[in-house]
Amino acid sequence: MLRTLPQALLGALLLGFASTSYAVTPPALTLSDNAVPKNSVTIDSTGVPSCVGVCTTTFVSTSAGQVNWGGTLGGFTINVVSGVSKPGLPPPQIDLGGLVTAGSTGGTITIRWTDVGFDGSGPATISASQTITGSVSSTYTGYVDNTNTAFGTGTKVGTLSFTSTDSGTKTGPGPTSQPFSMTDVVVATLGAGSSLSLDVNLMSAPPPPLALNCPVSSGQVGTPYASSLMATGGVPPYSFSIISGSLPQGLSLNLSTGAISGTPVAAGTSSFTAQVMDSSGNSAKNTVTTNCSITITNPPLPLTLACASGTGQR
Repeated sequence: MLRTLPQALLGALLLGFASTSYAVTPPALTLSDNAVPKNSVTIDSTGVPSCVGVCTTTFVSTSAGQVNWGGTLGGFTINVVSGVSKPGLPPPQIDLGGLVTAGSTGGTITIRWTDVGFDGSGPATISASQTITGSVSSTYTGYVDNTNTAFGTGTKVGTLSFTSTDSGTKTGPGPTSQPFSMTDVVVATLGAGSSLSLDVNLMSAPPPPLALNCPVSSGQVGTPYASSLMATGGVPPYSFSIISGSLPQGLSLNLSTGAISGTPVAAGTSSFTAQVMDSSGNSAKNTVTTNCSITITNPPLPLTLACASGTGQR
């Protein structure tokens, strides 16, 4: 979360006049007012503002996962509005900050910030703070959307409402599938000449770390073996593989479930490196390997019974 808005504003202003490095993910920022007809502007990772109605751009910049814009929209002056997402923030979370001033008539402005391609395990928390001068009434709403759609509003995490300089936090339902999108929505009504400095953060609980445990480490020739590579954490479903070494002769791995089964045919110890990959698409965290071994022993010798000598003396 952008804890100190003046620093965020300064950074955004400096970025606005620096060379642009376009984001590789598709976060997008939109602003609109309640004029008739409505005025609006959209800035995505291309860094090119798309204006409908009355708006002007003072500066615009993008970097990986961040969009900054300043200008005018109808009767509002947008000193700066800045959206930050991955990789600038540890996912899954997004943050939106800004400084808005109303003109001589005031009005209502809506700001939306969104990004897609998150994985997490829920629940989600929205935190917001604002500083105002004049008359301002505002709401801050966070959404997650299992359809992974930009500006998706499938699940409302919660709404915070303020009429003064204030802050708050609310925890609500998170995503139920991956990947999902996240969206911050700010709706503020400003009286003539009023100003609003805002910061809103939306964060979902990240998935637990991916881990992989080895199967049962012993078996016997001629006796069916049944065990499994066990994956925990990450984002199911998983994909399993043996990337070096081999299983004992007669055993095989189910690549979808991690089950190892079969009947061993020879004694000995087989060492191998097992790997699991989850479905998060997060290349930095979605693959784990571990070194395992399975020792196969021969069955015990069969029980025998021998008779004593059949001769004796009187």
